[in-house]
Amino acid sequence: MAKNEDIDWEGLLTFGSLVGNLVQAHSSQKTKEELKIKEQALANVLNDREALLNNLRNFQNAVGVFEEKTKKLEEINNTLLNEKEEQAKTIVLLYERINRLEEERNKLTEEYSNKLEIYLNDKTNDKTNDK
Repeated sequence: MAKNEDIDWEGLLTFGSLVGNLVQAHSSQKTKEELKIKEQALANVLNDREALLNNLRNFQNAVGVFEEKTKKLEEINNTLLNEKEEQAKTIVLLYERINRLEEERNKLTEEYSNKLEIYLNDKTNDKTNDK
C-alpha cells in the first residue's frame, strides 16, 4: 500500500469532484431530456384537447343547424298538411256544386225539351189546321 505521502490527495479530490460533476451533469442532461420529452407529450395532449374541443364545437354547431332545419321542415310539413286539408274541403265543395249544377242543367234541359216539344207540336197542329 502506498504511503500517505505518496498519495496526491488534492488530485484525488479534484478527480472525485470531476467525476461527481460529470455524474451530476449526466443526470441533469438526462433530466432535461426527460423534461423535454414530457413537455412535448404535454404539448401534444394540449393540442389534442384543443382539437377535440374544436371538433365538439363543430359537432354542436352541426346539431344546432340540424335542429333548425328539422324545425323548419316540420313547419313546412304542417303548412302542407293544412293546405292539403283545405284543398280537400274545397274539392268536396266543388264536387257538390258540380253535382247541383248538373242536376239544375238536367232539370232545365228536361223543362226546355218539354217546352220545345209542346211548341213543335203546336206548330205542327197549326200547319195541319191551316190546310
